Amino acid sequence: YLVFLLDGVRLNEPKSNNINFPLIPMSLIDRIEINRGGSSFLYGEGATGGVANIVALFPQENGAHGQLKTLAGSFGEWGQSFETSAKQDDLGVTVTGDIYHLRGYRQNSSVEKESLYSKFLWEFHERARASLTYLYASADLGRSGSIRETLIRRLGPEATERPRNFSEMGSNLAILDLDLELEEDTAISSNIFLRRSTELSVANFATFESNDNELDLAVNTWGVTLQADHSKAIFWGLTEGILAGVDYVKNTIDEDDFDRSKATLGHLGQTVDSSSSKEAVGVFSKASLSWSDRVGAYVGARYDDIQFRNSDRINLNNNDPSEVSKLSASAG
Repeated sequence: YLVFLLDGVRLNEPKSNNINFPLIPMSLIDRIEINRGGSSFLYGEGATGGVANIVALFPQENGAHGQLKTLAGSFGEWGQSFETSAKQDDLGVTVTGDIYHLRGYRQNSSVEKESLYSKFLWEFHERARASLTYLYASADLGRSGSIRETLIRRLGPEATERPRNFSEMGSNLAILDLDLELEEDTAISSNIFLRRSTELSVANFATFESNDNELDLAVNTWGVTLQADHSKAIFWGLTEGILAGVDYVKNTIDEDDFDRSKATLGHLGQTVDSSSSKEAVGVFSKASLSWSDRVGAYVGARYDDIQFRNSDRINLNNNDPSEVSKLSASAG
């Protein structure tokens, strides 16, 4: 029930709402803005616990900057990262990248991560700017799992369980942002994004001697958001604000599962072979009245229409299309 954003684009996986934290590079983070409470009326499904927006590094002043970091530690830990940026008047660019390796404190607990992030900004008018962002990230994680008592007694310190357990994740994300200030108190912002994420995971259940629980998942996503903001001081230090917007997201999901759970002991083999799509359209608005940064009131609403279609060649009962429409309201 928490949504993570990178420069305003959702990082949660569309089918599970999970967040693959190893695919969020630390080297690009400037700050994290937290919006606590019921934020669903602005950000859609899964945001009832709040929203965390990761704001990436970007130069604020003219000039060039660069730095290189390296680290080393116990259990075979080492890493290298770099950051370089330049800004001159209405043009700016920043590039960061990192490599990280950890052998782990026990067998099959290694970590391998790498990432590359770049952002180009063009302020083509005193009241208009555009930016292009690209992020590549991958993570290979060993998953050591539990050790059975019989193996500990028989093998001692050499005991290990599930030696084939691992998770390989990857993500590519591209964002095009456009911000226009129509007049002093009114602005329009929009973004278009493309994202591809993949995951290959293998986990051996202790109840199995040799059979794996395997997930092979690929998700292609694209979406667009358009938002208008109006804010104006009225009287006695009070400021009125009106926000309205619309967003659209489409996800295409390819999933293959094998031996999905302990319940499949009597049904070994592939349990899911599906191609599905998830489309969501949302319309949202918010009106607020504030007096300083500490005192204010707001009321907001959001309408969502979500359609899910599944084509599973094994579980045919899962192929009925579903549609959910809901209205979320919030005041405070």
